[in-house]
Amino acid sequence: MADILKEYYIYYWYRDELIKICRDHGLDAPSGKIKINKVIEAYFAGKKDIAEAEEQEEQGSCCYEPYT
Repeated sequence: MADILKEYYIYYWYRDELIKICRDHGLDAPSGKIKINKVIEAYFAGKKDIAEAEEQEEQGSCCYEPYT
């Protein structure tokens, strides 16, 4: 899924597009764009949910790195 995450970072996504991605993959779609991005990033990084990704981020072992 790392390639998918790299592909995801290449583009600018509108909020409506992010919500559609969440719905297409059966994910929760929070109202804020930043939160939606975190849900999608966690999913593409192979995490079960955003809480798991945030927990790893707090511990300093972030599950993903922005593609530049």
